[in-house]
Amino acid sequence: MSENVLLPAITGLLGALIGSLGSIVTSLFQSRVEHRRERVRLAVQLTIEQHRIWADVDKAKGSESQAPVLTLLSNFDMLSEMTSGHTISPDMLAKQYGRFMEMRDTLEGLRGADPG
Repeated sequence: MSENVLLPAITGLLGALIGSLGSIVTSLFQSRVEHRRERVRLAVQLTIEQHRIWADVDKAKGSESQAPVLTLLSNFDMLSEMTSGHTISPDMLAKQYGRFMEMRDTLEGLRGADPG
């Protein structure tokens, strides 16, 4: 008689455990995907804002030229690379800023170069 009661109780508990683990795994997966989506959204937003600031600085200097779209894509690539991990350190931000400024200085040099 106890076998008739014990077997359904054990299978019921195992079924509940498996069901709850499935829910936990699904929640963890969804949160990771959501965090990655948020990091990409912030990288895009930061890239666009940096490009706008750069354009405003150029306009204030009297320059009508705009930074090429390639700089936008390159900056987004740098930001995506930086945010691919789970933590962002001050060193990573300093490195990204240095790369951005190097790219900007190169473009400034190309703009000032004599084409002839």
